[in-house]
Amino acid sequence: MSAPLDTVLGTTDGGVEVYCYDHETLGESALADRNDLKNVVDGITTGYKWQCVELGRRYLLVNHGVVYDNIAMAYDIFRLKYVRRVADNVLFPLVPQANGVATRLPAKGALLIWNPLGKFERTGHIAVIVGATASYTDIVEQNVDFTVWPAGQTYSRRLPTTTWAWRTALNELSDDEWTEFLSTDDADAMGWVTPKHCRHQYDSIKLVDVLFSPSIRVFEPLWTLIPSSKAILPVLNTLYPHHPLLLTSSFALTPALQAAGYVIKPVAGRAGANISIVDVHGSVVSQSDGRWSNDTPVYQELALLPKHNGKYVQLGTWAIGGEYGGTIIRADANKIMGLESFAYAMRVIE
Repeated sequence: MSAPLDTVLGTTDGGVEVYCYDHETLGESALADRNDLKNVVDGITTGYKWQCVELGRRYLLVNHGVVYDNIAMAYDIFRLKYVRRVADNVLFPLVPQANGVATRLPAKGALLIWNPLGKFERTGHIAVIVGATASYTDIVEQNVDFTVWPAGQTYSRRLPTTTWAWRTALNELSDDEWTEFLSTDDADAMGWVTPKHCRHQYDSIKLVDVLFSPSIRVFEPLWTLIPSSKAILPVLNTLYPHHPLLLTSSFALTPALQAAGYVIKPVAGRAGANISIVDVHGSVVSQSDGRWSNDTPVYQELALLPKHNGKYVQLGTWAIGGEYGGTIIRADANKIMGLESFAYAMRVIE
């Protein structure tokens, strides 16, 4: 028998109550002011009573202290990138897992999301996963069933989980080698998203909170485009000819460069891409591929890197405010350094 609107159908983790949303039991007067239908928990609006999205937001708020942004439709949650911790507004990434291809069972507190198909053809649907095994997945949801749960039950529905696994070796079967498909009778679940965050163990904000926060993007100042372009090399060579810390560079291949050996570098190249090293005999001794093959070339005097323990070694040094700011060591068996080259942090001890 269907319960009236606002009836508590059951209670799940953290004392979160699941309510009946049989809106057909409402009269027109109750729908006159939509603000009356909003639910608020500890000053946070969790959504309209008692939609599926409201339950998802309230569950995460009560049990994890995080909420997700407002979305137009339930299925849009699958596209969200992060949730926000209410206490300090720190953002944590949502990790999407496509149904049928995920390599592990969904975690408790993950949001199961349905495509806008079948019974949920207009808005899609979400539920919160409160338990998952190789045989079944327990979910809590609102706006699907309007009957009170049996005594002692802590979930809305138990969905069968079809699982299969394979071994890469006889003794190498682990949890990561399981995959699963959640079956429903009305529409396919598109997948689930899991909030990834841990509780703060410090009172103050740390540098890692800034660098690893998905809500923060770090941009280099525009002026860094100038020194990062290889086009500055011939300019510096013109301004400071024969400087002991500069290699001869030119936009044209000169007889002097041919006699000394040279390196061809694309102006906009990065990470050792499209570099060619030519020796004094005109033979290419090393070169790399990349996406700057049609870029303007710069020709620079050859100076091979020193070799130590079978690897070519290069120092990279930074200045901050005109003062020494740090050094790294890059090493590679190849003469050309690239993204895969080893990088070692170096500390100077006085």
